Amino acid sequence: MGISFHNCLVFNDCVQKVAEAQLTVAAINALTGLGIVVDSFGNATVVIGGVAIPVQFEVCCQLDKIVFRPTLLKNKIINCGWVRGALLIKNADAGNVLACVDVSLAFQEEQVANGVLPTDFIRETVEIDEGTSTCLVLVLNPTTGVVEPVVIMKCVFTVAKIVTREEVVLPSNCTALPLCVSNVCPANRVNISQT
Repeated sequence: MGISFHNCLVFNDCVQKVAEAQLTVAAINALTGLGIVVDSFGNATVVIGGVAIPVQFEVCCQLDKIVFRPTLLKNKIINCGWVRGALLIKNADAGNVLACVDVSLAFQEEQVANGVLPTDFIRETVEIDEGTSTCLVLVLNPTTGVVEPVVIMKCVFTVAKIVTREEVVLPSNCTALPLCVSNVCPANRVNISQT
């Protein structure tokens, strides 16, 4: 009879995840009606009341609203998912929010996880909010051949991964040994004739 352990820890680690999304300024304008214009140097402005106002973009991530979609393979964890957030369009001078767009930032990562099996259970929790970043870039659209402004949003966080196994059964030493029979020797012994 073997020894049985339940809810055994198989693997644990903390990993950094980077969730990312991109949104064209044209899409932002369509969603908000602001009419943001970006010059050839990447400076964004919007005209409000006849006055050109410099615009900055900021992303906020809701780390309590992360969706994890892990897949366990033998000795590997593949994870994808998304985090909900909001892109804030702000007056760069005054700091007030001009508009807000709901966004989802996606992530995908692979990790070697020795000992993990597809039948194991994984639990992931956010441990550290490392911050966010936005960047306004000018990108060539391969479909239209036109350079257009795109806002790249990133959310960086550290996740604790804990993989457990429902049951682990270790063989008992008694059942692993061969039965002793007078004319059979275990493999690690030599018979010496007594004649």
